[in-house]
Amino acid sequence: MDLGLAKSLDIPLDVPLLLGEGAFWDELGSRLIFVDIKARRILIWAPGCEVQMISTVDDCGFAIPTIGGAFVAGVGRTLCRIQTDGAREILARVEDSGPIRINDGTIAPDGAVWFGTMDDEEREPLGHLWSWRADRGLSRHEAGFVVTNGPAFTPGGDTLYVASSGDRVIYRAKVNGVELGPLEPFVRFPTEWGYPDGMAVDEDNHLWVAHWDGFRVTRFDPRGDAVDTISMPTARPTKPAFGGKERQTLYITSASIGVDLAHDPLAGRVFAKDVSVRGGELPRVIV
Repeated sequence: MDLGLAKSLDIPLDVPLLLGEGAFWDELGSRLIFVDIKARRILIWAPGCEVQMISTVDDCGFAIPTIGGAFVAGVGRTLCRIQTDGAREILARVEDSGPIRINDGTIAPDGAVWFGTMDDEEREPLGHLWSWRADRGLSRHEAGFVVTNGPAFTPGGDTLYVASSGDRVIYRAKVNGVELGPLEPFVRFPTEWGYPDGMAVDEDNHLWVAHWDGFRVTRFDPRGDAVDTISMPTARPTKPAFGGKERQTLYITSASIGVDLAHDPLAGRVFAKDVSVRGGELPRVIV
C-alpha cells in the first residue's frame, strides 16, 4: 500500500520541547494536545493558532480532553482533572511505593483511561498498567516494567499494545472492559532500532511506533512485521498521533533531553507528515 511516506516531513509549530510526549488529536476541537513531561506543561495547538500552555506543577505524562472541556492528565503519581486555567482536582492516586510516576496514556473506545507507570530513576521494574473510569474507579494491571510506554488500542478496543521500553519489547493483550488478558510479545527491537516509545493504531489495525534513539517511526502489521518506516531528522521521536481533518496527518512529538543540540538541532520539535492511511478516532473522556 502506498502510504505517502515519501512526502515531506514538516515542522508545523516551532516550540522546542524538553521531553515532548503524549500526542493526542482532539477531533471535536480540531487541535493537537501534547505534553512536555519535564517542563511540566500541557500544550494545545490548533493549526493556524498560537500554542496554549497549562502548567501542571509536577511531571505530566499525558493529557486527554474531556467532554466538559477540561483534561484528564497523569501528573506525578496522580490522575487529575485539569481546567484550562490550571486548576486541578485529583481523581485517583497510584499508591505503589518507590520513585514512580505516571508516564504515557490513552483512552479506550469505552471511555476508560489507560496509562502506564515507571521508575523515574529507570532502574527497577516498578511500572504497571492502570485503567480508570469515573463509574468504576482505578484498576491495576500487573506488568513489572521499568518504563511502561505507549499504550494504544485497536479501533475495536479489544486489543491493547504496550511497550516495556528498557527491554525493547512491545506486548499485545486482549481487553474486555477492565479485564486485561496475558501480555504476549509482539515485537522485539534489535539494538540498532533504539527503544520502543509511544504508539498509535491506524484503521487497518497496523501499529505505528516511535523509536527513542532510533531516528524513525515504524509501521507494523498485525503479525508484527515492519512494513513501512518514516526516517526522522532527530534521534528521539516519542509518540505519533493521527490528526487533521481526515486523520491522515501523522503528528510526531520528540525530545531534546540528553541530546547534543549541536549535532541534533531539531530535537524536541513536533513534526507532521501526510500519509494515505487514516488513524482511528479517539473519544473524549466522560468525567
